[in-house]
Amino acid sequence: MARVVKSEAEFVALMEEVDAELRSKHVAIPARELLAFSLVAQKLDVELRGFPRKEEPTPGSYGAEDLPIRIIRWMRERYGDRLKMDFSPGTRLLDLRGNLWAMRLPLIYGHQIRLVSERDLSKKYPTLVVYKPGTDPGPLIVNVLSCIQELPQGLASTLTNEECNRAMQSFIQGHRAFYGLDRFRRTNPLADHAARDLTQSSRYAIDGPDAYGQSRWSALQSAEKSLKLFLDRKGKPFPKGKQGHDLHALARLAETEGLPKIDPTIIRAAQCDAGERYVMSDPRIEQVLEANRAAVVVAFVVTSHLTGTPGLRIQRITTSGP
Repeated sequence: MARVVKSEAEFVALMEEVDAELRSKHVAIPARELLAFSLVAQKLDVELRGFPRKEEPTPGSYGAEDLPIRIIRWMRERYGDRLKMDFSPGTRLLDLRGNLWAMRLPLIYGHQIRLVSERDLSKKYPTLVVYKPGTDPGPLIVNVLSCIQELPQGLASTLTNEECNRAMQSFIQGHRAFYGLDRFRRTNPLADHAARDLTQSSRYAIDGPDAYGQSRWSALQSAEKSLKLFLDRKGKPFPKGKQGHDLHALARLAETEGLPKIDPTIIRAAQCDAGERYVMSDPRIEQVLEANRAAVVVAFVVTSHLTGTPGLRIQRITTSGP
């Protein structure tokens, strides 16, 4: 006989049971709301819609029409903003007038986009394009300046064409690197961790000098895992432990398996000692920026060689202003 919920106390007990089961399976918090629907449906032997038809549940009702909104409210009261999922493939670092900024890259489905560098951040562009047979809706349009986190309009308005073009170049390089890693993230943990480390490198950097050492170490970790991803895909064992942090050795090993030679200055920029993690108040902005850039390059070289394509086709690039 199917289980039946008849009261708020029974519903709360059910949700506590469901949440405990999700925790025991180590389900990430952002995924729990959706999976809670599935578990409740199984336990009560009912069909539940992921999108509730009702804005308010009927008082005292715990049937299939009212459960969806009750589940959503329970999960959001329990976890709040932690249920929000970050769909960005990653974040990279860039320099604007001697200061470090984080560029959070958007998730793009499809391969063709139009990039603009529009100083008016309030200007909106289509972020969803529906393709239908026999029609040409045009490509997605992305304003790369809007991807720079917390960029104020006052600064955006004064950016020169050269600065806009550098931001555009940072976007293209970063997106191609993260796009490449994303193609392997579901099947290889090395790709997932390389992307996470590169994003973490960017986030540490904008925290200021006390976190610059951590930023450089994260950039090294990203480059290291990108090179190990290549070796793993080629079925080649790679060194672990302390020796596994030697990017020069990893790059040479990858070259013997067919990876194009990476400029030694790129490898040198990403290489650092483990002790960097404990360096406080390090003022060397350029070293932090170069390490992050180097990790981006290594990820791009590795993944583009493995896939044979950079993946992102850019239809047109436009910089606004005079």
